[in-house]
Amino acid sequence: MARSPDPKSRPARSPALAPGRLPLIVAGYAAGAVAAGVALPLALIVRDMAALGFAKAIGSARLGDIAVVALFAAAIAAVAAAPFAVAFIAHAERRRITGPVPHLLFGIATGLVVETLAIMLGFGDAQRASLAGFLVFAFVGAVAGLVYWSVAVRPPKPRKPAPRS
Repeated sequence: MARSPDPKSRPARSPALAPGRLPLIVAGYAAGAVAAGVALPLALIVRDMAALGFAKAIGSARLGDIAVVALFAAAIAAVAAAPFAVAFIAHAERRRITGPVPHLLFGIATGLVVETLAIMLGFGDAQRASLAGFLVFAFVGAVAGLVYWSVAVRPPKPRKPAPRS
């Protein structure tokens, strides 16, 4: 019969989540979702301006309509991206991944996966299943990833010492 190792001889494992990180992670995720919600209607307007021209794309858009779309887009982005974001955040916290590039790339990948799943599940139309539609969601994911990084991960800037008088 094999003996189990003595618990005292095992090396202590560091916690997966450093103390005080959870509020930053939640705030970063919320900020990323809001940023994605704002980026989506703006990216769609830019896409429409490229296809239809400025007058047609902006002519029917009102600021209140854009704000409502942004609000709903933020809520949908928070829910749709949650499984992917939670997995990446857990991995990034465990491995201490702190650079902006991995968060940017993961945001792009998440945007593309969410768009692909939406189309596969029938939540999109033929117009969205184009290169422009995928580029819009890649942009939205990139914005969300960078905003999350800037709120939850980026190290604070060192303070300059006060001048002596």
